[in-house]
Amino acid sequence: MPLSPILRLRDQIHRRDRSRRLKALVDARKFLRELKLVAQTDEPHFPSLFGAAQGKPAAPSKSGFGRWPAHAWWWGGALSDEPWLLAAKLLRGKTILVHESLWPSLDAYIRPLFLQIRRGLLKLSALAQRILDTLHQEGPTRTDVLRGLLGQSSKAQGRAFHVAKHQVESLGLVIGDAVREADRHEHVDRLSLWTQKFPRRLEKKIAPYQGLSDFFQAVLQAAVFVPESEFTKWWGWPKEDVARSMEILVSGGAALMVAIDGKNGYTTPERMHQAFKR
Repeated sequence: MPLSPILRLRDQIHRRDRSRRLKALVDARKFLRELKLVAQTDEPHFPSLFGAAQGKPAAPSKSGFGRWPAHAWWWGGALSDEPWLLAAKLLRGKTILVHESLWPSLDAYIRPLFLQIRRGLLKLSALAQRILDTLHQEGPTRTDVLRGLLGQSSKAQGRAFHVAKHQVESLGLVIGDAVREADRHEHVDRLSLWTQKFPRRLEKKIAPYQGLSDFFQAVLQAAVFVPESEFTKWWGWPKEDVARSMEILVSGGAALMVAIDGKNGYTTPERMHQAFKR
């Protein structure tokens, strides 16, 4: 069964065609500058470095980076060091690389979340709250050091720590920067509060829900088409905030609700025009 025009456009923009795959880091940089938002690992409805690079995996029998294309396994680390990109675990708690043009929109929504937490309007687990409190007191801290400060040294406590860390990173409250040391093989991040990463508000004219709406518009532009059921599972933010932000987009005409191959989903007028103008 042939793909609909919008899905063909998605495959083209996401570089799913082997003839258009990313061959070098310079191609990946251009890919990110064009789309503004790209996941590191493969995602069926979201552009990714893994999917756009394609090629044979570096180590097929291994998990993690071993399954990345052999020529591209190191791109994620190299790109996360670029000053114009932010690596944030916002998509199902997985890393996406966010272009600097979108940071003010995220800042407008994420920064007020700290006030909501203080007022009890946004609930965190006890351990997640301790992570925020400790980072506030200690400043940016390595994950291994942070676990020690929190008394989370056992294997079971380590699992609980990662669940709590996942919660605050999915909300954007905490950003992790990889620590690379020649004599260490395990993965260690240096965690910072969003407000430590960005001490000053990036844009004072954007209201919180407008900021999240602007970010979601960029998501849809990059994704081309996202099934509605899939979109709602991507985010760790309160469901009512996600719904309200999408209502702003749809009611204002910046996003479209369409049915593609029997699935209701979201796209943008620009992507719809691209798909059907040929």
